Amino acid sequence: MIAFFGVSFASFLSGLAIAWFHWSRPLSLASKIAAGQFIVGCVLSGVFLLTAKSVTPEGNRKRMMALLFVFLVFQMIIDVLR
Repeated sequence: MIAFFGVSFASFLSGLAIAWFHWSRPLSLASKIAAGQFIVGCVLSGVFLLTAKSVTPEGNRKRMMALLFVFLVFQMIIDVLR
């Protein structure tokens, strides 16, 4: 689980950095929500990464599923808006 949270933290952080350079024009609503997805995903996975050792394996599985659920909800919202 620690590896998963580390990879997801790095992915969200690098995705935000890469997307920042692509958004040279004013942001649309979908782009703002995508930026929010990167920020929320980065914060959640960072917190989960820092506290992964002190939580039970079942708790870490629930956190992993919550992180994936948040990611999917944001993706559905972005798809509906586009």
